[in-house]
Amino acid sequence: MFATRIKMKSGCLYSQNVTEIDKIYVEDCAEPDFYDKAELHDYLKGHPGSIKVKIWPYPDLVPAVSMYGEKFVKSVANNYSHDNLLDLPRG
Repeated sequence: MFATRIKMKSGCLYSQNVTEIDKIYVEDCAEPDFYDKAELHDYLKGHPGSIKVKIWPYPDLVPAVSMYGEKFVKSVANNYSHDNLLDLPRG
């Protein structure tokens, strides 16, 4: 499965903070759609490595928790200066 688009929280359209992503579009699955980041967090806890960002080098999505206890997902770190999710189309 691949993450291919993101929706940011209201008022955060141009943010470069991965915690401000609200929903992520997942394709190549039974029900392609936008999924809430907390829902994807829970899914990835039981299915690690099952969703990748559809940008080379196709890093895995991994669950994370902010310092405020908010569940979110991020991509595995690579040579990019920021999270690969933030390079996906928004909307």
